[in-house]
Amino acid sequence: MADLLTPSTAPLVLIVDDDSSLRSLLKLAMKGEGYRTEEAVNGQEGLHKYQQLQPDIVLLDAMMPEMDGFTCCQQLRQLPQGENATVLMITFLDDQESVDQAFAAGATDYITKPIHWGVLSQRVRRLIQTQQAQMQLRQQQAWENLLATTLKNSNQSSFSLDLEATLSQIQNLLNVDAIVLACPGSQILLESLKPNLPSAKSLSFDELALSKAYSDKYQAGLAVSISDLQKENLTSTAIAPWLTLQRQALLTVPLWKNQQLHGLLSVQCQSPRIWDDATIQRLSIFANLFALILK
Repeated sequence: MADLLTPSTAPLVLIVDDDSSLRSLLKLAMKGEGYRTEEAVNGQEGLHKYQQLQPDIVLLDAMMPEMDGFTCCQQLRQLPQGENATVLMITFLDDQESVDQAFAAGATDYITKPIHWGVLSQRVRRLIQTQQAQMQLRQQQAWENLLATTLKNSNQSSFSLDLEATLSQIQNLLNVDAIVLACPGSQILLESLKPNLPSAKSLSFDELALSKAYSDKYQAGLAVSISDLQKENLTSTAIAPWLTLQRQALLTVPLWKNQQLHGLLSVQCQSPRIWDDATIQRLSIFANLFALILK
């Protein structure tokens, strides 16, 4: 498994345990499976790191001073996104009352000490796979809901006023730093940005589209996906404005209407990113819909 994962794509495991020796062993075991790891020495730090990192799974010791794992798990479930957390409780206790307490606190599953490392490995792998499948299902449902709402409202004469909100929702679903809707001649029509990120409104339409390099692709109705601008075969003149705006990855989809290029829908990230087919397809669907809505 470790050979198939890179540091940026491997699931993140948050280890919450007051025992430094056990933390080290858990960290070593998880890294051996190819996972990224973070540590917390107590429940309070665990809650803080969960909010900060949004890990794929939490390995949580049940018996800790100050805040035990049961209390930590209960409070974690109340955090934003905490209701979807995957928590594997680790405890010395194997009686039915303790098992019931773990699940009542919100644990996804539990494992007892002394830890059987092979069982731990299998349990973590299964829980992460389940968590990822559930997340994909939630994302698919969110996309379908947004598309249904957009289609329902697209016939309303005032819907153009809601386009900015729709862009913001697409930005959140894709977890990108910026999204831009632009038309030739008017430069950027709408833009949604993460806080403190420079606006791309200073760019011309051709600069936004990187037209000199990709006009043929747009004319063919194809998306342009750039995982890392500095690794593309582009001129320094073309790249410079984007680096000034702190952008590294771009995905740009053409808006076609009446057999003409009507505009572009572009999502942008500050860090390199590989654009998968599902993301390109989803953005293309909304680009086609926006082309119909925009006059």
